[in-house]
Amino acid sequence: MKRNMMFLVGVAVLLAVTVASATKWQSYCFTNTAAPKIASVFSSQNPPPIEVDQTLTEADTTIYMARGNHSNLSIVGTPSQKEVVSFDRNINLYGEVEIRHAIFLVPVDGWIGVKPGANAVLEDVQILGVGPEALDPRDGLANNSGGLSVNNEANVTAVDLIIAGHEDGLFISTGDFDPFRHGATFEGDNVYTTNNRYGVVVLGYYGAIVLESAEVADVIGNVTLRNSASWDNIAYSLCIGDYRFDGVMFIWPASMNLIVTDSWIQGKITFSGLNEFSSVVFNRTSLPESFIPSLHQYRASSYSEGANLVQVFENRPFGVAQVWPRNIPLALTDFTGNGEIGLSDILYLATDFGAQIDEVQFGYLYDLDKSLVVDWPDLEAVTRGYLGIPEDVALSEVAGNPEMVASLEQKGIALLEALTQYPAVKDALMNDPGFGILMRAFIQTAVAEVGGEVPSEFALSQNYPNPFNPETFIRFSLPEEAKVELTVYNVSGQVVACLVDEWLPAGSYIQLWDGIGADSRPVGSGTYFYRMSAGEYTQVNKMTLLR
Repeated sequence: MKRNMMFLVGVAVLLAVTVASATKWQSYCFTNTAAPKIASVFSSQNPPPIEVDQTLTEADTTIYMARGNHSNLSIVGTPSQKEVVSFDRNINLYGEVEIRHAIFLVPVDGWIGVKPGANAVLEDVQILGVGPEALDPRDGLANNSGGLSVNNEANVTAVDLIIAGHEDGLFISTGDFDPFRHGATFEGDNVYTTNNRYGVVVLGYYGAIVLESAEVADVIGNVTLRNSASWDNIAYSLCIGDYRFDGVMFIWPASMNLIVTDSWIQGKITFSGLNEFSSVVFNRTSLPESFIPSLHQYRASSYSEGANLVQVFENRPFGVAQVWPRNIPLALTDFTGNGEIGLSDILYLATDFGAQIDEVQFGYLYDLDKSLVVDWPDLEAVTRGYLGIPEDVALSEVAGNPEMVASLEQKGIALLEALTQYPAVKDALMNDPGFGILMRAFIQTAVAEVGGEVPSEFALSQNYPNPFNPETFIRFSLPEEAKVELTVYNVSGQVVACLVDEWLPAGSYIQLWDGIGADSRPVGSGTYFYRMSAGEYTQVNKMTLLR
C-alpha cells in the first residue's frame, strides 16, 4: 500500500502522491536463496538464478520522489517488504547515499544518476525500466533513458543489484575530457543486467591521455564485477568504451581499469580503442564464443593497441576466491591471473602444446611469440617466468653456476615430474640447447632422476613447497597399475578435498593442490594431512597452509 507521508533526507524531499498510470514494470526474484549466489547455481549454458516475479505499476508505489537533485538519500526497506520507489523523469544523487531492499520504477526517458562526489551503497536493489522495446531507438545522444548512471568522481558499492528494461542498463564513466577529473569507482557483487538494449557500458573519456603515466593511475576509474551476469540484452551485453552505435568508432581511445571475475556474459561484447594506460581483465568468466576470435582479429587490425590490453585468463570453478594485485601489471604468462607465474601456468599451456591457436579456446593467450602455434618459444617464456630467469640471462650461465642450480633445483625437478604426462612438451624442454643443459644440471644434483623408468616401490613424497600459499605439489610413485586415492583431511579428520580417485598405470606423478576445498572455496590457514592409498599401500603426510 502506498504510504501518504512527507519526510526530509538531507535535502531530498520524498513525497507520497497518488498516481494513475497504465505503465507496467516487471520485477524479479531469486530462485534459490534470498540473495543471488551466481557461483554455485548456474553453468556456462544456463542463465543466472533469477526469474520473473510480479508485474508492478505506479499504484504499488510506497515512496514517490520529486525529479531533480537529492543529497544524502537513505531508503531502507526489508527483504520481505521492499520499498517501491517511483519518480518523474530522473533523479540525481549527491553526498552519502544508502539504498537497501528497494525497487525503483524508472519512467520512459528516465534514469538514476550517481553524481560526482557521491558515495553510494546499494544492497538488494532493482532498477526497472519499461523495457527497451517501448523506447525510441537511440538518436545520437538525445535519448538518455537508462537505468543507473555512475558519473565521474562517484563511488558506488553494489551487492545484489538487478537492472532491467532500459536503453543503457548500467552506465559507468571511468574518465573525463577534463584530464584532472577522476573516473568513477564501481565495486559490484552479484550485479545482473538483462532485457536492456545495452547491458553494461563502461565508458572512459579521453582527457587522461594528456597526463604523464605516473598521474594516470590516480585519474582512471576502476570497475570490478564479481559473481555477476549480463544476458538477453538486445544490442550488447557489455560495451567496453563507446561502441554502442553500430558502425561508429570513436576517434579517441578510452581510459578504464575493468576486472570481471567469476561472471557470466551471454550476448555480444564490443569495445572501442583503449589508451595505453588502460586494463581490461576477464578471469574465470564465461564469455560468448564469438568474443575470443573477434579479439584475435582486432589484435591483427588497426585497433591492436586496445585489443592487446584485453586479457582473458583461464576459467576455473565458479566461486573460487581471487585477489587481484590492483597496481601490479599481470604478466602475459600468468594464465591463472593470480599475480605470479607458477607450475599451473605451464600445465595450462602444456595441455594445448603444438596446437594451432584457433584450435583451442584460449590458444591466442599462449601464442606469446605470435607464430599462430602454441610452440616452444611460448613454453620457454612461461618456463623462464616460473624459474625466475630473465630473458637477458643465458641459460648456460645458470647451468654453470652450482649455487643458482641448487636454488632452483626443487622447481626444476617439479617441472620435469609434472611434464611426464606431456611427453612432447618434456622432449621440447630437454632437447632445447639451453634448457636441456639446465634440466640435466637439476637432475644431477637431485637425489633421484625423474624419468621414464618404472618406480621400484610405492611412495608418497613430502609436498613442495611446505608451508605453502596458495598452491603446493604432491609427488607419488606407483611400481604397478593401481587404484589410487589421494585425499586431503583437516585436523579433525574431515575430508577437505579429493585430489585423485582413479586407476593409474605405473609411473611417477605430481598432483597440484591449490588450497581449494570440495565446496570450491579456499580453505583457511592451518595444518592438513594428505593420505594416499594404492592397493595395500597407505601413507599419510602433513602439510601447512599459510595464507
